[in-house]
Amino acid sequence: MTEYTSLFETLSKTLTLNKARLTCLCCIILSLLKVQTVNFNRLSQGFSSSAKLESKLRRIQRFFSEFELDENAFSLLLLKMLPIQGKLQLSLDRTNWKFGQLNINILYLSVIYEGVGLPILWTVLGNKRGNSNEKEREELFNRFHHLFDLSIIEYITADREFIGGKWWDYLVHHKIPFYIRFRDNFDLTLKGGKVIKGHWILRTQKLNTPYFHPSIVTVNNVYVYFSGMKYYEKGELQFLMIASYNQVDQSFEIYKNR
Repeated sequence: MTEYTSLFETLSKTLTLNKARLTCLCCIILSLLKVQTVNFNRLSQGFSSSAKLESKLRRIQRFFSEFELDENAFSLLLLKMLPIQGKLQLSLDRTNWKFGQLNINILYLSVIYEGVGLPILWTVLGNKRGNSNEKEREELFNRFHHLFDLSIIEYITADREFIGGKWWDYLVHHKIPFYIRFRDNFDLTLKGGKVIKGHWILRTQKLNTPYFHPSIVTVNNVYVYFSGMKYYEKGELQFLMIASYNQVDQSFEIYKNR
């Protein structure tokens, strides 16, 4: 069975495209793997076809001008193709770059597979720079929930951008295990009501030595477990502070998978 035939059969089980468009999509995917660029001229050179180069180029241009891929279908297809056994390890992230005067700002949810994050759902945040807000994150997860049962999530990781009490409450309410980094100047409310800065808890902790707080704390008015570590990076003292839904001693190993 050729690569084309195998890919065609796999895609046809999920995507409702006519044969001509599905054939073109297969050729584009296989060409991407060959030339490793999204440049249309280069993609046309990677097409396995006896047609003239100009004809291949026009075919690619027509495909992208006339066809819009269903994001939900793409998400279902990707998870079906990944040989993942068990629950999903997810990562929430954002990318932002400029195209002329246009800000391209995308919030995306990825599946972690063999150390690589593969985006399965995303939302364009409009022509703005900067962080996503809690509503935008919740809407992205609601889309995920529409496609998949939340019980398939093993955990989600995210960096310091993805803080906020309402957002964390959303994850807790839906019983989604999370490991989210937060800033070291955040207030932690300890058992008994004492309020302390995160970095102050680590003042006597040895460098590069993980610390696991023995009881639940409150951060952003949400009950979480706290793990922390201090280290030097480029000559400056840094703090890695992680809030988690579960009390585990593997929070640092899990977080670095993102």
